[in-house]
Amino acid sequence: MDIWIKECTRQATCQFCGKPIPKHTPMIVGKMWPKRQPEQPEHSSHRRIFAKMMYWHTCNDEGIHCWEMQGIMAMKSRPKKVSKRSRPRLEITPEDRKLRYQILNRRSTICQRIRNELERTDDIPTDFARIARYGEHLEELRIQIEPLGGVPKNWSHSEK
Repeated sequence: MDIWIKECTRQATCQFCGKPIPKHTPMIVGKMWPKRQPEQPEHSSHRRIFAKMMYWHTCNDEGIHCWEMQGIMAMKSRPKKVSKRSRPRLEITPEDRKLRYQILNRRSTICQRIRNELERTDDIPTDFARIARYGEHLEELRIQIEPLGGVPKNWSHSEK
């Protein structure tokens, strides 16, 4: 919905109180756009959009701000929806959460050691036996973390 304030150029009826808004007085204008139907494509030649225009007093004869009252009543009629933008927390006990974070930290340490081992220079040869042991540790951690909320999706078999 778009809302703005302007001078009334022709007589309009208030959406809230039903009384006329006289010419040359300030009024609040609201334009409500309908939602597009899912079967209608965005750039359809047959698409029609009809917007609903609404008008409110800024302050009527009794001193009531119709647009504020309308907004307050609409806000109270809708249930309060609290949106969380974060990832949902796992439903596990604090002790299990602590163990899970320890396993996650151990895995990142092992992955860093594997990367360091693979990035060695020509002076020091890469120890593939050590990398194999690190791979075994990763499998053990995968087994340990399973009962603590499951294996994370980014734990694939191919290590980066």
